[in-house]
Amino acid sequence: MNGANKITYLKYNIVVMGDPFVGKSSIIERYVHGKYGPCYLQTIGTDYFKKELEIEANPILLYIFDTAGQEDMKTVIRSIYRNAQGILLVFDFSRHQTLRHIREWIDLIRMNCEVMPELLLVGNKVDLKDLKVTEDEAKLMAESLDIRFIKASAKKNQNITESFEQLAKQIFTNRKRLYPPNVITSIRLTNQDKEESSCCF
Repeated sequence: MNGANKITYLKYNIVVMGDPFVGKSSIIERYVHGKYGPCYLQTIGTDYFKKELEIEANPILLYIFDTAGQEDMKTVIRSIYRNAQGILLVFDFSRHQTLRHIREWIDLIRMNCEVMPELLLVGNKVDLKDLKVTEDEAKLMAESLDIRFIKASAKKNQNITESFEQLAKQIFTNRKRLYPPNVITSIRLTNQDKEESSCCF
């Protein structure tokens, strides 16, 4: 392939944050690989994945960071979310304390980010029968924090793609706030560009 025809991507760093065992890794696995396997091993430190999408003819490459949720790991992941343009804040519908802790996660972000990233509240495990958090409670939390809310299920593949796409759209819409003036934030592809390019990661 001719290197001149290779697509140039806008790169967005997205961090998935929340308490341990809310399903952060399962959400990423479902979105990136289209798979689901219940895994109860806690993520240690950070891991990241790549995913391509397009917004208004702009090719986007998401760098999606999976973070540990435990308290003693917060200093380890600080350098990751400080450079994030977007953060998925995940809570578990079956554990009320995971929703209450969202405020603490946001306080941590505010303390450490010079530019506040775009945020999206995602309630995972909505498919479970014994739910402790109501949808109204989650909506009230989102409204009080002035952020959007989506209920989701990694197991049932409900609103997983929509969550990442919504956050990417928020980043694109607010790109002038998130990036310095000298950074390119829009690259519109023509149909010819798409036909001539065959980029893979």
